[in-house]
Amino acid sequence: MRPRRSRGRSGRLPAESSAHDGAVTNWLDRLEGWFERRYDIRPIGEGGYVVRMGLVRYRGPALTFQDGTVLNRGDLVGEVHIDNRRAAAL
Repeated sequence: MRPRRSRGRSGRLPAESSAHDGAVTNWLDRLEGWFERRYDIRPIGEGGYVVRMGLVRYRGPALTFQDGTVLNRGDLVGEVHIDNRRAAAL
């Protein structure tokens, strides 16, 4: 007797792994590498953390925070990113 496979949230059985899955993963890894280089996404600190940061120009309307800090269009802000490869390995 074969063990039962559990169904996911959609109610469907999970698809079997294939060579296609490896090709898609490889393509996504390459895309993520390009994105990291293009937008200069860097790790926060040493030691292989999952959280990374990129600096981008703020493109929204001017904001004034409770402490009086003003954020204007064009100001540099930190954008938080997750390292998908490291997160998947957890």
